[in-house]
This record gives sequence, structure tokens and C-alpha cells, in this order.
Amino acid sequence: MSDAPRGAPSDPARDALWKNRFQRAGVAILLTGLTAAILVLALARSPDSGGDSDQPNAGNSKVYEQNLEHIGGKSAVLGVEMGDWWGSLWHGRPLACTLTTLSAVTAGGCFFFAYLLGLPPRD
Repeated sequence: MSDAPRGAPSDPARDALWKNRFQRAGVAILLTGLTAAILVLALARSPDSGGDSDQPNAGNSKVYEQNLEHIGGKSAVLGVEMGDWWGSLWHGRPLACTLTTLSAVTAGGCFFFAYLLGLPPRD
């Protein structure tokens, strides 16, 4: 709990300090995320070299999907497809895109909070 009453003007020096911290954090997050994405992109294997042998339904997709739909319905098939999609975001080239997106969104949030701290207080 703060000692200042509700609606009291904020301290401009404290706001400037937090604005500076949010801006620096945004820059650091963006640079770290982009650097990691570039490293992942450079080290990612080509799609031809790996293969999808680690996925259980890679070879017989139609039979697997029909059996799954028979046992669990359309929602089970949709759940498996969403799980496969989510899992694919964390390997190879899609991981680089995921890192870039997450770092840009997080840095954008930091810059937005810094912007809000720079606005003049409302009456």
C-alpha cells in the first residue's frame, strides 16, 4: 500500500526513473530475442534432413485420424491438430519466428508502459 492518498499527483522523478527502466528493458528484450532468433535460424536443420519420425501419426495420418475421430469425435481430432501445431512452433525455423514475435510483443509492452509513464497526469 502506498502512503499517498488516492488521486494524488505522482512524483515526476520516480516516473522518469521507471520510464527509463521500461525503455531499457524493452531494448534489452528486443535485442536478446532477435539475437536468439538469428542464432536459431542459423543453426536450424533443413526440413529434408530431419524427418517426422518422432510424431506418432506421421506415416498413417488418415487411418490415425479416422480412428481418433471414431473414439473421441471431431473435438479430439481438432485437439490433436492444435497440439501438433503448438508443438511445431518450438523447433527449427518456426522457433525463430516464435522468438521474434514473443520478443517484439514483450518489448512493445515495455515501450507502451514507458509511454504511459511519460503522459501528463489527468486532473
